[in-house]
Amino acid sequence: MGAAAQIIAGNYVEFSLAVKRHLVRGTLAAEEARLLPFGLVRVHRTRLVNLNHAVAVEPRPSGDFALRMDTGETLVGSRRYKEAVARLRGSEVLRAGFR
Repeated sequence: MGAAAQIIAGNYVEFSLAVKRHLVRGTLAAEEARLLPFGLVRVHRTRLVNLNHAVAVEPRPSGDFALRMDTGETLVGSRRYKEAVARLRGSEVLRAGFR
């Protein structure tokens, strides 16, 4: 599974994979429930991220955070979801970013 999924319009979710993007009809909430066992978690109201591909967390002064992915891409996460990300991710690197 790729690094990220985000809602684009209404009931369509776009999956950004390493080599391609896929558009799927459905809600982000339904995809979140379906993909949680594979490491995809919500980091923003419009975005799921595969934490297996996250290498660092960069806290922001606002309380939000940025996830640096193994592809070099940086994805923004909301402070509303940072506790869930910290709990679900076993990596010390990611947990250290939330201290």
